[in-house]
Amino acid sequence: MRGKDKLQFIKNNRQLIVGIGSALVDILIHEKDEFLKKTGAVKGGMTLVDKETIERTLALSSDNASIVPGGSACNTIVGIGKLGGAARFVGRCGKGDMGELIERDLRKQNVEPVLFRSDSPTGRVLSIITPDAQRSMFTYLGASAETRPEDISETNIISCIINGNYFFPTAWCFILSLTCQVKQNPGDPV
Repeated sequence: MRGKDKLQFIKNNRQLIVGIGSALVDILIHEKDEFLKKTGAVKGGMTLVDKETIERTLALSSDNASIVPGGSACNTIVGIGKLGGAARFVGRCGKGDMGELIERDLRKQNVEPVLFRSDSPTGRVLSIITPDAQRSMFTYLGASAETRPEDISETNIISCIINGNYFFPTAWCFILSLTCQVKQNPGDPV
């Protein structure tokens, strides 16, 4: 098989890959180490914060921020979509502009978005990149923290397994499953 025939064969035999994770936006700025000290960011670390902390930190920045969809599952699925794979991302985001940005960009990257919407703001990660390429992050989980096991439907997981497709969960999926066990069997060891 060569050329166009091989490409058509690949397109016809793609397996859907589903990623389930936090629907976040990454806000990227470039600053010097002094900026980290001024804002209390831990160099190379990640700190959970509220949305206002991210907004205050952005107001202090002299850089123009780049805003893109983020989260490990989302980034992985976007890579698959960019490479021409059949890709779906499942997550929860807010109803506002940041949620719309995630949906729009996923479609642009050849990813089918399955996004649960919330009245809470979309989660975001402010990534402060220093000249040595270290990323220091302030993370606000926002709506993504509201995802519950019952939100993840049979369509998104079980059908992928039955049809021989692939499923890419992030660590929080494991935590959600533990939550279900605790709810079903209170007092049992997890």
